Amino acid sequence: MPDDKNLIALPRNAVATLALEIWRLWRIGESCQSQPYALPLRYSIKKTKQILEAHGASFVDLTDETYDAGMAVDVIDTEGEKTDEQKTLMIKEMIAPIILFNKELLSHGQVILQWKTKSNEPTQDGVQ
Repeated sequence: MPDDKNLIALPRNAVATLALEIWRLWRIGESCQSQPYALPLRYSIKKTKQILEAHGASFVDLTDETYDAGMAVDVIDTEGEKTDEQKTLMIKEMIAPIILFNKELLSHGQVILQWKTKSNEPTQDGVQ
């Protein structure tokens, strides 16, 4: 059992905010790999993310998944219009991930949806 002097208590909303901002920095770091500062930045972000995950935080990214109204996400926008061919709402982008702490929901994700044709359904011209 760890000594109480080695523990710091943080409010849930502070942990959620910290986790969200680390995830956002991680995504930015992944997208700027060719920049000269990218390697040390990505290393620091990766280490911070690993510390959060080692203590119970997890990030759920549902990009490219079929949207279900029961998901723990807030819809920020829906792109396109529902048509006879485009029947499925897909998660186009995660603005914020679902954040779990010790497998319990800490914060909802935020998503942008897009109407799409299911990949296994043929379109009018017979192409999948």
